[in-house]
Amino acid sequence: AAGSRYRELLDLKGDDIDAMIALARLGARAGDPQAAIDWLQQAREADAAALAPRVLLGKLYVVGGRHGEALEVMSEALAIGEAVAEVHNVNGLAHLGSGDAAAAVEDFRRAIDLDPEPPEFRLNLARAYAAGGQEARALETLQSADDGLEHLPSGVTRAQLLARQGDLIGALQITERLRQLHPSSAVPVMLAAEFNVQRGALDEALELYDAALALDGN
Repeated sequence: AAGSRYRELLDLKGDDIDAMIALARLGARAGDPQAAIDWLQQAREADAAALAPRVLLGKLYVVGGRHGEALEVMSEALAIGEAVAEVHNVNGLAHLGSGDAAAAVEDFRRAIDLDPEPPEFRLNLARAYAAGGQEARALETLQSADDGLEHLPSGVTRAQLLARQGDLIGALQITERLRQLHPSSAVPVMLAAEFNVQRGALDEALELYDAALALDGN
């Protein structure tokens, strides 16, 4: 079925932007990011006003560590879709990856202004603050999130920031809540084990490591 869909898309391709994007997604899912990039480049060249291929291309460049190229393509995306939150989010990821935490903060703040709902935007803003040495601001950003700890990556980052500030009890309280909210994930269990090691509670840490291994094995 996947092979016939691929051939169908190839037949449709021509100058069809949607078909090129679909082929790019297939390439990415198949573990061939360069093929995905090639299709998106074709889509980018075929339509100077197409936003989607530029945003997807920017994401692929960020994932591949090609942050300069990501910033270049995202400058085009910003010119087309300045009012689209995800454009600023991806631009922020490119800035963060290139080491410009201050620019990343501005990007993520703009993304949140345009769309305050996605927890990933607030998490990315917190990471940008932390990368710039503003850990208190990072923690404040996560604590103010309406989604609380339902978003596992945000909760993990929040616990890690508390631990870095020396509040291991607060960090452990968050991991306990994360374990309740995400009972099938080994991540908060392993994190709690690490925090217990840091505070010298080795017996508790060993029990938690065993629990995390059991979850990984399921």
